[in-house]
Amino acid sequence: MAGYLRERRHAADRAVFLTILPPFRGLAANGLGAIVHQACRRAGVPECGPHTLRHSLASGLLAAGASLPEVGEILRHSDPRTTAIYAKVDRTALAALVRPWPAEAAS
Repeated sequence: MAGYLRERRHAADRAVFLTILPPFRGLAANGLGAIVHQACRRAGVPECGPHTLRHSLASGLLAAGASLPEVGEILRHSDPRTTAIYAKVDRTALAALVRPWPAEAAS
């Protein structure tokens, strides 16, 4: 992906997703959404949109041990508070860290 973004010479802007026919320009948000919906239908999975994919990426990165600043950089958030939205409590992961209350351990 990094090589693609560095080497492409046919796009005048910094958009990642481009139209397939000249003039090459950034794909509109609704165009990307339509592509994601169509891909979901072809794959036989419940439909989702680009935002759901971004959220899934962020959640997966955090679950794999990435830090909030790293996730914010990948998602290109300018404000760390935007990335903090993804720092929700994972009760299942926390359950493995819970120690018994001292009074219960003494009984």
